[in-house]
Amino acid sequence: MIRAFGKRRAIAVALAVRHPEMAVGLVFLSPAVYPWPGGVAWYYQAARSPITGRLFSALIAPPLGLLAIDRATKEVFAPNSPPPRYIEKVAGKNRDLKSKARVLEKWIAGALRARSP
Repeated sequence: MIRAFGKRRAIAVALAVRHPEMAVGLVFLSPAVYPWPGGVAWYYQAARSPITGRLFSALIAPPLGLLAIDRATKEVFAPNSPPPRYIEKVAGKNRDLKSKARVLEKWIAGALRARSP
């Protein structure tokens, strides 16, 4: 049995694909397994920039995020409704766009390496 959380899931998948004799099966809880249409959003690239990323993350992203959060949350949960007070509970925990952009870049790079033979 291979158990992995967070960024280590890509490693677990790569291990199972390359060495099927070591894994009887994989169980995914809330995985990202389907193609992501459209690629990574433009604002992750802007936040990742070494020169302007800090300014973008501190001055531009927060007000733009507040304008888009209601619509984006409804789209994520569609066709269901978001849980009560979801935005108030979660939005305060995800303030650092620059670090999220770095994590996303590493995760994607790891997933692409795992798929390469």
